[in-house]
Amino acid sequence: MMTSKELWAEGFPYDGPQDVPLGLIQGSGTWGLKFPYEVDEPEVEVLWEGEIETPYPRDAEPNFRLSPKLQYLRVGDRKAITVASHGWQPNRDPVEYMASQKIFWIFRNAGVKWIVGGGTCGILNNAILTGDLIVPNDFIDYTKRRIVSLPGTALEFPMFTLLQRAKQAICPSIARTIKRAAKGLSFGRVHGYDRELIHAVTEGPRFETRAEVRRLRLQLNDTVGQSMVPEVDLARLCGMHIAFVYYGVNPAEGLLLSQQWNLDELHETLKLDMARLHLRALKTLTLEEKCGCMRYRTECPTEYRKGLS
Repeated sequence: MMTSKELWAEGFPYDGPQDVPLGLIQGSGTWGLKFPYEVDEPEVEVLWEGEIETPYPRDAEPNFRLSPKLQYLRVGDRKAITVASHGWQPNRDPVEYMASQKIFWIFRNAGVKWIVGGGTCGILNNAILTGDLIVPNDFIDYTKRRIVSLPGTALEFPMFTLLQRAKQAICPSIARTIKRAAKGLSFGRVHGYDRELIHAVTEGPRFETRAEVRRLRLQLNDTVGQSMVPEVDLARLCGMHIAFVYYGVNPAEGLLLSQQWNLDELHETLKLDMARLHLRALKTLTLEEKCGCMRYRTECPTEYRKGLS
């Protein structure tokens, strides 16, 4: 059993916003955009932006423990914390520099409970076209380096104290709000949560080979990208609700060779609407735990810990 002295990240000073219910993890869908200043979405105000020192990585110099740039927003009558590009930073390996743990350590200290995530994806299912919007129902994790916890906290490795089932890992309430928020925006078709599409998560930074794409397709995946894991895992660990939204940018390598598309042109067309979608979803989320997600995050009986010490 851990003692309080060993919970070194719990005692690390947190100097950020408090009592913030909403989190937004942006991805490649809003790259190249000065968010939210260029979005022209009403009732959005930047209250603060900057970096916060975190405990991660534990033995790193203070400048390496800084969070990615954060923004503290007023969105309608609510408050939110947002981070760009999943917290990834140039020339820093996101696993080595613990980008996701930094974000969720901050979210946990700030009181975040509901999270919208976003990005772009490759297309594996021929029924999905470039420019379509996808709200996955589930995912398959193909990443190779395992991120499972928040080191130095009570959630470092709670195998014997916390049962984390991955059923309904994507919050249906957030997912359905995202679909409603897309109404009137310039995406193609919207493939919502109820379509039960599966998102394959690969590690990157390279994209998949043709052989890997064929395997992913055979394994019933509909889209592929490099995000959603570990964010979904850490959200469940921390008792937070999360859903992701992507727009398809290209058929995955080796598929539909006859289809013509310009990735950069498509991105330029859709990045503003992706940002609007994020903000409108945050404004309209139902902040009530009626979705049932937390039924799959339960305390283990204390008897499970007998004989461990």
